[in-house]
Amino acid sequence: MVENVYLVDSENINPFHNLALQAHLINNIPDDSLVFLVWRNNDSIIIGNKSCAYTECNVSQLEIEKTRLCRRDSHGKTVFNDLGTLNYAFFLYMNNYNPADQINVIYQALARMQLPVYLENDEIMLNKLRVTDNNYYIKQQRCMHAGSLYWSCDKSKRARLLKDPTSKRDIINIVDSDPFIRYVDIKENILQSLADLYGDVYQMTVTDDLLDYMESYHSYQYIFNTNSKYTIRISDSYDFGQAQIYVDLFRNRILQVDVYLPQENIELNDLIVEVFNDLAVNEIQFRQRLKKIDEKYHRDFIKLFRKIKKDSYCL
Repeated sequence: MVENVYLVDSENINPFHNLALQAHLINNIPDDSLVFLVWRNNDSIIIGNKSCAYTECNVSQLEIEKTRLCRRDSHGKTVFNDLGTLNYAFFLYMNNYNPADQINVIYQALARMQLPVYLENDEIMLNKLRVTDNNYYIKQQRCMHAGSLYWSCDKSKRARLLKDPTSKRDIINIVDSDPFIRYVDIKENILQSLADLYGDVYQMTVTDDLLDYMESYHSYQYIFNTNSKYTIRISDSYDFGQAQIYVDLFRNRILQVDVYLPQENIELNDLIVEVFNDLAVNEIQFRQRLKKIDEKYHRDFIKLFRKIKKDSYCL
């Protein structure tokens, strides 16, 4: 049970500082507590832990657009941040961690402002488009649920920098629905919603030196993941939910597959690894393995296999 709720309100808009702050907080969660962090970043692209910068964004355009490239510890989709994006993160121990409760804090805050929002696949939607992008990270029973909430994000710049062809149309800003809602209104409503759902909120000030963390996040080796062994990275939605799949492929054989599911499902994770590890990208062999698993997964596994097969042609 959450007994204490703390707020860390970062006024620093350097994305490397705020990544360092997240790393510090997940390593120092007080017992039986929830720490809620809120911040904004200067223009930046934040890629997931195992993502490839060159496949996710137009790297050569970043300097022209005066945009920083960063890598976070959590997996999940690549996001564009600017001062029109409100970022939030919940830090809890596993026994108090519940993504449905946490996203409800943001949802209730927006609903209170009479916005016609609804939940779909762990994201908050508005007019059939995403108004949030969430990511998740678990480290030795310590959990972080973080997200970006689009208030007045520069969508045209986001579309120029991200390579995802849907980036021009897959998010919506709150001001697109109500141009009179201010950033401070959203922030105040979120903090009120946090108090309504979890109890009194107390201010927490972080005085620790974050320099070592910042140097790590700022390093070229970390940002560009120069030690990565993955040749194919897949981010897609399945009947079992959103998934990030990382494949090490050599001479048309899958040497290793790693899976990230936002909602932890060890059984499903192990099943994907069992079917795809050491698999030749061959329809006959794949079908033989498919026969050994529950039919309810067949459609999703076929979709994943075909995506791996298609991407293998580009190598």
